[in-house]
Amino acid sequence: MATSTVQVEFICQFGARQFTHNHSIARSLVIEANRAGRDAEYNERFAQAMMPLMKEHEPACRSASGAFCECCGRFATDILQSPISMLHGDKPRIVVWVTSLCGSGQCEIKMRQEMQLMMQEMRQEDEMLGEVLGRTDCMEVKLCKVCGTTVGVKRCDRCHAVAYCGKDHQKADWKVHKKACVPRGCQQTRRVWKETGTTSEIVDGVRQQTSWVHIVADE
Repeated sequence: MATSTVQVEFICQFGARQFTHNHSIARSLVIEANRAGRDAEYNERFAQAMMPLMKEHEPACRSASGAFCECCGRFATDILQSPISMLHGDKPRIVVWVTSLCGSGQCEIKMRQEMQLMMQEMRQEDEMLGEVLGRTDCMEVKLCKVCGTTVGVKRCDRCHAVAYCGKDHQKADWKVHKKACVPRGCQQTRRVWKETGTTSEIVDGVRQQTSWVHIVADE
């Protein structure tokens, strides 16, 4: 299988801490990046590629993340990793937004809904920012909440935040999930926006220009 090396950037604590690693992924994910977030088959391949990478760096993400839940302020016991594809640029990369959570279903659902809102807003900026940054394609890696598979998963029709691979697993988790299941838009959400820009520097007599993205959220 032909591969391409891309940069994977993990952003923790609203950008206060971050680290990067280079990883090889299927070249088709880069060549066909215009399908990201829009084609189910491509999204499945992207999810399959990202899962082992996020698992590999999960300990480092936990160490770099904040000690408190970013939703309720209680002590954090878990993290949520949300990959954002930026594979269209001259330097293909993937940003993984890492969020600290307390482990409660309510906070997990609220954060997933907020990330969906943020990704929707970023998609809407694609046309305006395309010439500067290249397209930003955001997609949520959906896992079955019971077994963890990415195959054939569908979101809960009510909250659209968690997913299941079938009716049996959705039914098995319902007693727990129903306590936290809230329709999207019914919870108070933080305002999230994205700052963008470019920087340039001269390296070995050659001017190099770099695009940057800074995602900000209200407390």
